[in-house]
Amino acid sequence: MFYTQLNRLEEIYPDKYNQIIDKMESIVHKNKKVIFTHDFESPYVNYDDFIYVEIEDITNHLHIYVEDKSRGSDYGD
Repeated sequence: MFYTQLNRLEEIYPDKYNQIIDKMESIVHKNKKVIFTHDFESPYVNYDDFIYVEIEDITNHLHIYVEDKSRGSDYGD
């Protein structure tokens, strides 16, 4: 799912995609053991001594904000 999100960001922000990849590389160089995941609270894999990074951890740091349009409506019945 992280990869899908990353590909979607490339479509939405082609001019910022290299910044995102550079930030990912810097996280890996700094921490060495990194798992890029959709949801750090329930990742597909669990390994000790690894950090879990979501796409928002990267984009928020770069001040790239994506509106979540997939959530349900705020209107009640």
